[in-house]
Amino acid sequence: MESAHPTHYGTGNRQAIHAIRDMLGKQGFIDYCRGQVIRYVWRLGAKDDPAIEAEKIAVYIQWIRDTLAGRELTVME
Repeated sequence: MESAHPTHYGTGNRQAIHAIRDMLGKQGFIDYCRGQVIRYVWRLGAKDDPAIEAEKIAVYIQWIRDTLAGRELTVME
């Protein structure tokens, strides 16, 4: 399976998703993740391999959980 966070999403030791979270704030980031979940569920199987899309859904849900719990984002390699 391809990485959920290819190297082109990062700059140095920082992933783009961390910058997005910082810019949007807690609720804005949760809303962003919810939107991504809706997008991937809506098109599940219509664009990419459904297993890959399901993994992306799981990542965004984990980021919501991390944010609500006040944890650092879980970034899968």
